[in-house]
Amino acid sequence: MNVNEFQKRSGSPEPIYLLLTSQAYIRKLIYDHCARQVPEAGRAFDWNVFDLERDQVSDLVSAARTLPWFSPRRWIYVKNADSADKALLPYLQKPSERTVMVLEVDKCPAGWPEFPIIEPGERADLAGWLSRKAQSEGYSVEEGAIEALVEVVGDDLQLLVSELEKLLLYGLNDRKITIDSVRQAVSQARQYDVFALGEAIASGNAKRALGILNALFESGMSTQLIISTLYANFRRLLVALELLDRGKRFPDIVRQLNLWSYKNRESAVRKFKEKEVRGIILRLFEADRTSKSSSVDMKVYMERLVIDTCCRISV
Repeated sequence: MNVNEFQKRSGSPEPIYLLLTSQAYIRKLIYDHCARQVPEAGRAFDWNVFDLERDQVSDLVSAARTLPWFSPRRWIYVKNADSADKALLPYLQKPSERTVMVLEVDKCPAGWPEFPIIEPGERADLAGWLSRKAQSEGYSVEEGAIEALVEVVGDDLQLLVSELEKLLLYGLNDRKITIDSVRQAVSQARQYDVFALGEAIASGNAKRALGILNALFESGMSTQLIISTLYANFRRLLVALELLDRGKRFPDIVRQLNLWSYKNRESAVRKFKEKEVRGIILRLFEADRTSKSSSVDMKVYMERLVIDTCCRISV
């Protein structure tokens, strides 16, 4: 289940939930929601937080077996629950019906019973959550605008919320969030973005591509993120070209592939050559393997990749 589903079911919760995410913002959302399930006056009695890297499992189990004093249920949030391993198993096999326990885990521990798992939503869910957040602030949201934000920023919710707050300030006068405002606000924040880098590479413009690449490095963007974003973008562009060849309408392709940064830019997409896009994807795949398996200077490596790719395209 995603975060919204967990929150909706909190009125009649299960005794155990596994929180499976490394995103700090998601964990904070769940943590804060759990704390709110206990009235403030009763939190000293019916709300507990444990970290199993320093706290004893026996203390956690003792708290979980204690009946709530002021609330219908005791709520317990457990950090680093993987550390418990089999020590927590007897409780998990027979949990208290008056206690709700949320366990942070990196993966589902082997041998544990099956419990409901809270995971970050898919990108569509993230987009829906962000859209509702903007609308609750009195903003209208153009179709595809939030999807474009997720496309550019990625699925790190904390970073997405930060960028959304910038968009709210950016559109304060007309209280609108549009695809154009996303492009302008996010691009201005980074000066250049990876999508502009992709376009420069695909057009064979080595000078522009190197300038954008260096600006991305200077802004603190990691090599891994640059490569993975370029790879995902060119993969979707390849699929878009194949669908265009089959006669599919471009607006439908944009929606299907979440290519919102190319909305109303069909001519720009048609300029890409399928063979060249395939070549770029292969070189990015090799760059990804190199970044994980060797100690080369990835900044220099990426500069050489950009020059080599642009030269092949411009020949």
